[in-house]
Amino acid sequence: MLVNQPDLARYCKQPRDAAWLQGAACFFSKVLVFFLGLAATASIQGAWVLDHHWTAASRTAVFLCSFCFLFSAFGTNFGANSIPFGADMTGLFPKYLTIRRGQVLCAILGVAVVPWKLLTNAKTFLSFLGSYNIFMAPLCAVILVDYAFTRKGNIHVPSLYDGSKGGLYWFWSGVNWLGVFAWCGGVAMGLPGLVATYQPHAVSKAGQNMYRMGWILTFITASVIYFALTFFIKPQIFPNGTARPVTYEYLAKNGREGFFEGERGEAISAPGSPTITDAENVHIPEKGDKVSI
Repeated sequence: MLVNQPDLARYCKQPRDAAWLQGAACFFSKVLVFFLGLAATASIQGAWVLDHHWTAASRTAVFLCSFCFLFSAFGTNFGANSIPFGADMTGLFPKYLTIRRGQVLCAILGVAVVPWKLLTNAKTFLSFLGSYNIFMAPLCAVILVDYAFTRKGNIHVPSLYDGSKGGLYWFWSGVNWLGVFAWCGGVAMGLPGLVATYQPHAVSKAGQNMYRMGWILTFITASVIYFALTFFIKPQIFPNGTARPVTYEYLAKNGREGFFEGERGEAISAPGSPTITDAENVHIPEKGDKVSI
């Protein structure tokens, strides 16, 4: 969920909407879910409700519990998988995909990967969850370190829409290779243990123990690598010609919200986007006119 936070926080209207309120809600909901899972499991040990209490009330209670479980699974997948996948695919292929199209693609791929095979037994499911962590934790580490330490919370909004080679976030050939290297370093710490889940005799005991530290180990490793790389190879924080002291969240304070003075009146568009001038004759269809797409 930490990796998906930016995809969901983009809907916030004010910065404080994604701060304490979101943190408190996540903490409360997680604790509540854990408690309900433990309580429900403990309450049905050795006893099936409908086998002993075949009444209208018990059947209604079972239906409501099942419906709540179904609704929670739908909400989790929609918020944590469908929307982030659509947003990420739109960022990678903006010419062909939108967030809605990305969500449709996510639904298709969700069936194509036959996920029900992961639930055939507990060992397979736990192996999948463990392998998922070692790939996502380094990504989360790079995002957090880049924002909090490398850039000190300064994100220049107009540059996010600048896809030219001289853009602030173009990096090297459009790829932040420092982040890729740090991610690979974090994943490498967990790969031996991942191999051991399928071939236990091929990996030493130390490698298996490292895998058990999955999230913590890979997160810390990627964080240290990326912090060290950006300490010696410092990225550009602000665009050329806008020299400012790099203080924490300078662009987020005093109502700047990612803009420098005088930039709010400028149009933000990707390079190559068509523009309309006053000299052009633009036909605006009236109500009832047929428009071909």
